[in-house]
Amino acid sequence: MFWTIAGLVIAAGASLATLSENEKSRVRKLLLIGLAMAGLVVGTVFAVSENREKNEATSREQQIASDLKDAKAQLKTQDDLLSLVNATVGDLGILNRLSGKAKYYVRISADTSPARLQPYLAAVDAQFKGAQSSGLVLIRPPKPGSQNYELVFGSGLDVAAAAVFKQLADSHHFPPTGQFAVIEPEP
Repeated sequence: MFWTIAGLVIAAGASLATLSENEKSRVRKLLLIGLAMAGLVVGTVFAVSENREKNEATSREQQIASDLKDAKAQLKTQDDLLSLVNATVGDLGILNRLSGKAKYYVRISADTSPARLQPYLAAVDAQFKGAQSSGLVLIRPPKPGSQNYELVFGSGLDVAAAAVFKQLADSHHFPPTGQFAVIEPEP
């Protein structure tokens, strides 16, 4: 920027010096001097503006480089976790391939009275707000040939998802005492 402004000053000075030695009319000299000064001002303003934009771009570039460095550091610290997740997801994918296209649900409890299952349904819905209204937990009517209603957690699940639902049911103690959550194939 310094050299740009210095060049403009020298050019304007040379123009002014040339004009002062010329024998042109006074009005014409003043007009040419005004144009030379205007050129100097415009050139200086643009040089300063370009320098400011260059400094801002450099600052943004440094900020982006810093952000990228931080992101890389965060990814590095999460490598172990990402490896575990990838291995788990891969294992679940293999498990799903073993079960083919079969779909499953998790039976939390079974009883001949749907009224006796209702408190357990309410407990699941209290733990997972909206589970009942979304259809993820419900009381199914008895299967043909059975008298038992079933409290069901999840439906139409692949086997890996059913395993996760079962684990949630067990870890939250959803089944009544003496009963266990069971993965069942959809009818």
